[in-house]
Amino acid sequence: MASYSVRIRNTGTVDFTAKYDNQPYTIPAGSETIVPWDAAALWLGDPRLWDDSREKHRRAEYNRLCVRYGAYSDHKKFLENIPSLEVHKIDGGRIKMLVEDPFGPAVNVWDTENQDSTVEAEVAYLRAQVSELLADKKRYAEIPGAAATNAPAPAATDDPDGLPVDGDGEEPVKIGEPTGPATSTRTRTRATATSR
Repeated sequence: MASYSVRIRNTGTVDFTAKYDNQPYTIPAGSETIVPWDAAALWLGDPRLWDDSREKHRRAEYNRLCVRYGAYSDHKKFLENIPSLEVHKIDGGRIKMLVEDPFGPAVNVWDTENQDSTVEAEVAYLRAQVSELLADKKRYAEIPGAAATNAPAPAATDDPDGLPVDGDGEEPVKIGEPTGPATSTRTRTRATATSR
């Protein structure tokens, strides 16, 4: 998974202090700070965990948090001892952490259920981004005085997929194709043209 960051807001009256990755964090009462997602999951429990008939992942996480906050097997003491923290996505959406509902269902934090996560979809998304960036670069170059640097012109994009050709004259690596020296007609033609 990608490394996400979240905002933690301290809604209590006491400063919250903890460590993550050997780095101390202090969230003063009434303020918020941005931390890595893994830090929030360490301090407040990963809400994506679930229990099934064989594995009790959510229960194990709750037991770990009980020990962390000195409650052990006393749920009432656990509720008294947990910090008053709210976790939000960077875009503002609230994330209900495991400490807030330890016996509830797993939460789909990053809304991945509704996304097509196939490699082809990700490649198509990245190609669309590359096309947008190339179009932006072209528009930027057309602005008078914007191209003040003497940067070399980009290579031609006559690849069938619209991808730029690498500086060494080889075609870009494509998903599902072996890597190695390019053997396409276009690359051989370019190499012949440069040797003349």
